[in-house]
Amino acid sequence: MLGWTYVTAAFVAAPVWLLLLCFPLLRGGWKYHLPQAGVFLGQWALIGLWLWLDPGHLLNWLLD
Repeated sequence: MLGWTYVTAAFVAAPVWLLLLCFPLLRGGWKYHLPQAGVFLGQWALIGLWLWLDPGHLLNWLLD
């Protein structure tokens, strides 16, 4: 379940982030957007770490 949460967050974060950047009223400063980008990249790193360290290859089986 945790793996699917990371996958969903990774695929939803980028489009929402880009959509919010298109609307000036919703746009924050760089101090707001840089942590968002960091969280997005961190989520991808966690997905990669999960796939690399998963001893039973459960996530690989689920994504096949």
